[in-house]
Amino acid sequence: IVSNNGMSRIIITKSIKGLVKLQYTIKQTEDITIILCTMERKIIFKTKTLSQLPGVYQHQLDRTQLRLDSGVYLVKIQTETKSIIRKLTFI
Repeated sequence: IVSNNGMSRIIITKSIKGLVKLQYTIKQTEDITIILCTMERKIIFKTKTLSQLPGVYQHQLDRTQLRLDSGVYLVKIQTETKSIIRKLTFI
């Protein structure tokens, strides 16, 4: 996960069709875990990719398929050494 002057870079975009695109960048080969959970930390979605090579990656989540109601959720992208958490709000 790339850090610029202490700021980590993760881009989350939402479409009107309920798709959420996560984009992240890694500098070295690492295991990557993506977790989507409620504010109460109940895990809704989790995936792990082993030995992901350096580069820019995108992962797409479908709000309808995951049955996400309106509310605030947490997206966590984690490597062996870093973790980034961002809020994701659906109206």
